[in-house]
Amino acid sequence: METVEIVPLIEKYKRMYREDPSSKVFAPLADFYRKEGKQNKALIILKEGIKRHPNYILGHIGLANCYFDLEKYELAYEVVISLIKNNRENIKLQKLFARICEKTNRSYEALETYKFIQFLDPKDEMASKRLVDIDAPPEVFSVPKYLENDQADWVAVDFSVEESPVNMKIIDKLVGVSLRQNDYKKAYEYLDASLDLDPDNQWAREMKKDIHKKYQPNQNNHDAAHEKPAGKKVKLLNLLSKVHSRAARYHSFR
Repeated sequence: METVEIVPLIEKYKRMYREDPSSKVFAPLADFYRKEGKQNKALIILKEGIKRHPNYILGHIGLANCYFDLEKYELAYEVVISLIKNNRENIKLQKLFARICEKTNRSYEALETYKFIQFLDPKDEMASKRLVDIDAPPEVFSVPKYLENDQADWVAVDFSVEESPVNMKIIDKLVGVSLRQNDYKKAYEYLDASLDLDPDNQWAREMKKDIHKKYQPNQNNHDAAHEKPAGKKVKLLNLLSKVHSRAARYHSFR
């Protein structure tokens, strides 16, 4: 029986690239070179390929991976940051971005990205582990001093001051906990309330869009932008109560 010689995949990529340098095969070919430790050769191929295919995301991911391997983390960040917003469901890209953020000491961005990865795939073990490592759970839900007063004191909060009476990091962490528990309705509520406190929180705004798109929670036709000031005060007081009770419960485990 005649045996058929199996041509290594890398040789097929090389041949295809020689025959047609404008082919998108440049991305997997460069990835082979990168994994063999030939990052500089991979960079040349990737840069030429991206010139021909500027919107080909695998080319950009390959370029960022090369920079990452060469420990040029800021260059890797510049490559990936422009892709994140329009490719939010690309887990491979999200994971790379999270790793780059860690290397560039952008801990907050890394944390929020790992949270979003868990939103996309609640069973992702790598994201779960990194959230634990970055978030330092023993200290995450320690109750701030301004939340240790009686509930009667909360009513006296002066909402005219610009500084938020709630630590936004605690709200973000509660969002992360809710997502890990697959409680998307609760996560949506925290995100909604956090935007009342910080309308410029772009991460919360994007997360709300993603949750609404995927799960479409019942918002009861609520539009925070047109909510009366008195209603916002009640809502913020309710949020304070929720944050305090959740934080106190986790604090009791320490």
